[in-house]
Amino acid sequence: DAISVISKKIGTKKAKQVIDRLDKDDLSDLYKNPLTLDFVITILGAEGKIPKTRVALYESAVVQLRLERNDRHSSSTLARLSEGQALDAAGAVMATMLITGQEGIQHLRRAKVH
Repeated sequence: DAISVISKKIGTKKAKQVIDRLDKDDLSDLYKNPLTLDFVITILGAEGKIPKTRVALYESAVVQLRLERNDRHSSSTLARLSEGQALDAAGAVMATMLITGQEGIQHLRRAKVH
């Protein structure tokens, strides 16, 4: 359950407080989904608290998600984008997905032709 998952990061007492807070703010669906629960845990680790609104929580998640934590990729073009550039690129991708009805995207490297 969510309390046990969050407890591993911040302890049981604080985990219960986080769950109570999400329930109070009508955000309980965020801890029922493993992906959004991971967002909550990541934001807790980085900011020490949970934003009060869904929008603020997602904005915090976007900031955390765009940070490259893998040393192998830290010098990639994507990792070097500014926050604004990364958000613009993500917005363009999401708009394309919405307009085309696609459920995901995939990056394929072009084959080198000799």
